[in-house]
Amino acid sequence: MSGNINDTNIERVRKDVENMKSELRDMKSEYTLTNSDISELEYKYRYLYKTSKTLFNFILKKGSNPHEFDDEYFNRTIDFMLNQIHSIQQSTTSQYDASANVSYHLAKKYIPQYKNHK
Repeated sequence: MSGNINDTNIERVRKDVENMKSELRDMKSEYTLTNSDISELEYKYRYLYKTSKTLFNFILKKGSNPHEFDDEYFNRTIDFMLNQIHSIQQSTTSQYDASANVSYHLAKKYIPQYKNHK
């Protein structure tokens, strides 16, 4: 997220993610985004773009191909990550533990040896 995790406005990120996904979903699936469209999205969702360019680009790439986008898993994962950031901000979780929690969450999805772990 931002350079200082304590400065990240979680609700703003959550709102930008949902609005951007919705906007991309409303576009026709066969429509190819132009550079102008991308610039407009960068401006419109500039907080998300500035605080997490990787997340912005992921949504841009996957959101414009909704048939390839696992929306349910994405929503759960973003929610989990933002909740971990909130826990860091509230000093209930260390940044190390939050990072380990997120890593394990992702490993269960993408690393075969962890897929069946609870």
